[in-house]
Amino acid sequence: MNIEEKIKSVRRSLGDTSEDDSERLFTDEELEEDIKLHAHSDYKLLWILFTKKAGRLITNENYIKSIKAGNEELERLNAYELQAMALKQAEKYQELYKWENEVNETSCIVY
Repeated sequence: MNIEEKIKSVRRSLGDTSEDDSERLFTDEELEEDIKLHAHSDYKLLWILFTKKAGRLITNENYIKSIKAGNEELERLNAYELQAMALKQAEKYQELYKWENEVNETSCIVY
């Protein structure tokens, strides 16, 4: 998988797929840097990125909690709720990363 495909894949995992660059949480350059830094484990990469995402979401104040017009009503999560969800997802990827390391250690054969 080349770096562009990997960036697209990571963006899908993060839910950061807006076509408008100004609405994205991460630039391609930031993602490429993290991908290269954590190339040994997708779980660690996503753990780090979801943690970063949580920090960026809390400062993003353009989320509207609810809108009502006539019979139509739309409710969205606020930045704090989105941050909590991102941190929970980061925690799950951290657990998977630790599991991955445990499995790799116990399955090694030393001669």
